[in-house]
Amino acid sequence: MVGPGRRRPRGHPPRAARRRARGGVHGPHPPRVPADRRGPPRRARAGRRARPGARRVPRDGRSGRARAAAERVGVHGGGRGRRHRPDHAARARRRRAGPHRGTPHDPAHPGAVGGLTGRPPTRRRPAVEPGRPQHGVAGTLRNSGFDRRAVPTATGPLRWRCVAAVRRRVRWQHRRVIDDAVGPPETDDVLGTGWVSRTLPLRPDALSRRGGPDPVATLVHRRPDATGDPGASRPHTAVLYLHGFVDYFFHPHVADALAAAGYDLWALDLRDYGRSIRPGRPANEITDLATYSEEIDAAVRLLRASHDRLVVMAHSTGGLTAALWADARRGLGRVDALVLNSPWLDLNGTMLERTVLTRAIDMVGGVAPRLVVSRVGRHYGEALHAASGGEWDYDLAWKPHRFKVRAGLARTVRRGHARVARGLAVDCPVLVLASDAAGPDDRWHEALLTTDSVLDPAQIAARAPLLGPDVTFVQVPGGAHDLALSRAPARERYLQEVLQFLDARVGGRPQDADA
Repeated sequence: MVGPGRRRPRGHPPRAARRRARGGVHGPHPPRVPADRRGPPRRARAGRRARPGARRVPRDGRSGRARAAAERVGVHGGGRGRRHRPDHAARARRRRAGPHRGTPHDPAHPGAVGGLTGRPPTRRRPAVEPGRPQHGVAGTLRNSGFDRRAVPTATGPLRWRCVAAVRRRVRWQHRRVIDDAVGPPETDDVLGTGWVSRTLPLRPDALSRRGGPDPVATLVHRRPDATGDPGASRPHTAVLYLHGFVDYFFHPHVADALAAAGYDLWALDLRDYGRSIRPGRPANEITDLATYSEEIDAAVRLLRASHDRLVVMAHSTGGLTAALWADARRGLGRVDALVLNSPWLDLNGTMLERTVLTRAIDMVGGVAPRLVVSRVGRHYGEALHAASGGEWDYDLAWKPHRFKVRAGLARTVRRGHARVARGLAVDCPVLVLASDAAGPDDRWHEALLTTDSVLDPAQIAARAPLLGPDVTFVQVPGGAHDLALSRAPARERYLQEVLQFLDARVGGRPQDADA
């Protein structure tokens, strides 16, 4: 017996060899491989004596004859067993004789079978059928500029294995977009006369592969002839609006103010939000904010085809998404300015929630993304809606007062907060606006529409400089969480600050070009 700390006597086989000789780890067991498929006996190493009756059982199920033939042509064993040492001398001889020349596996050799070579065959991808959309998207897909790999075009089970392998490697900078400068047809929108919307088909996701409908996004805008001036030319600058969590676009007054100043507002309802909600898909849920880059890229391509400049305006969770997207697209000239309305850059909670609970959600959100971890308070929504005494009328089916917050969303948002805390490098001018005071979000109070009762403006002011080198922060006195839905004085101040920033940093008024 060789105890701990003692050296094994010379010629004494190691413990693993003794166990294999007995047939198993816990005692003699019947061999796992039939007798006619067992390999040759294991040869003793130099200086050691093999135990009588020792027999090596191959773990990959190959016979000794097949293993010897594979070793002669230089093919490594593939099972769970240890790979053999390659014959470097034979490999050198084959290299001097040319690429796989003089072997029975050479296609030029008279005894070649099926044109095989000494190396494993390379799997070729099938050709793409012309005009056929890939991955269920209406239109061909192209790379976004960061990913140089080809789009997997295999069919059947191999196709989804290829797609899954690519998706595991792609993040914000590896998202494919719809290569269609014209876009889908427009239909009348719920906002009324002059407003139209178009549905952007997106790639199938995990839910659609399980039998659910494919995700879509919705792009909303006002027709140019609906402004009342038939002779007006199309504005040179487009403004793309991104909404927040449990939200959608219902802000025609913002479009009116921008149109009067010469800017063309387009709004994007992200997948599973507002106009993009589809039966069979959970509303207002996401497990990775980077997924939204697909529809943002598609909308940006459509707007870049008809406008000279592009500004992204975003609110709350949309502000966090827009900042991460712009940071991933830096250096490409996709966006000329960023306007963030009360962006969600940090968690408004206690120190316990910001540390211990965040780590717990990061672990739980990966295995149970649909676990409910919080709820959206109803007081702020009730203060906004006209049915409960507010000023705004919107669809409560798309923007309910109360909603469950699940672990998958909380996990990806907190990871986005961590990226902002480490610092971003957005390479365009950024305007960050927030209220001047914070209010409680767990009860009704009279200052719900004059303070930010969802986020902390102090946290927004602290994180704003981390977005990039050119950031302007402005406080709006008396502003609500959504500054565009504040009471009249604060709302007018918000729109005034936005227009002054755009005129100074972007420019887009038609009269400026005429002058």
